[in-house]
Amino acid sequence: MKELNYGLLDIEMTCDGKQENGKFIDDGRMKRSQREIISVGFVVCDDKYNIKNRYYSFVKPMHNTTITTYCEKLTGITQANVDCGKKCNNAFHDINEMCKRYSIDYIFTFGNADYLGIIYSAKWNRKEKEKVENLYIIAKKIIDVRPAILKAINCKSYRKSLGLFKIAEQLNVKIKGEQHNALNDAVLLYKVCRELDIQMPI
Repeated sequence: MKELNYGLLDIEMTCDGKQENGKFIDDGRMKRSQREIISVGFVVCDDKYNIKNRYYSFVKPMHNTTITTYCEKLTGITQANVDCGKKCNNAFHDINEMCKRYSIDYIFTFGNADYLGIIYSAKWNRKEKEKVENLYIIAKKIIDVRPAILKAINCKSYRKSLGLFKIAEQLNVKIKGEQHNALNDAVLLYKVCRELDIQMPI
């Protein structure tokens, strides 16, 4: 029987907003369709939730090339990080190669923001005549596991549902590292899915 492996993915994107009382508030000054990927984290595990590999890379944006102060404070990602980052298609090529190596058909994300972020980034990269084929390959594998997670914790209101960090706290899942780090958040999603034993088909 073919071994079943999953990928778990998180991205960070260019963004802007304001800080009030220590909280980051996305006030809409940068539309979601204007944002681009600036880092990607990826975790590979089997269906028993044993981690097999991890990946992290900074990504160089093509359209919104300047990292705002808000974005740097939120993500910890600096202008120097992205200036030396990989082209988006190259980073996703690395992930695609991992998918081939581990025969991954399903990549879990929490919500649809990661999928949309990939599509928006593909648009801006294509506009700059950059290759984008690996972004679309990965996007087609994405499964939003948020509904399955909310069902597993008996959350009946999708609109009033908890974020991943709060769900992890509720499940007593140990949280390591800063939020809004793409690899840390991918690992956190892995831990929550492992705790709830999220499996395909969803």
